[in-house]
Amino acid sequence: MLRGLKDDRVIIFSTHILELAMDLCDEIVILNHGTLETVHKSELDNANFKEKIIDALKEA
Repeated sequence: MLRGLKDDRVIIFSTHILELAMDLCDEIVILNHGTLETVHKSELDNANFKEKIIDALKEA
């Protein structure tokens, strides 16, 4: 349903499941300590990126 709707709309989709975001979204941003950070899909498999996310979760 979301794929059909996104052709002529902007949809803001919030999830904690990165695989789902990668599958459905054209652009991905992460809210990190009150700041939105754009994430390129190629970064999601990067070990440094994963460490950054894990460290942020530990601080929360």
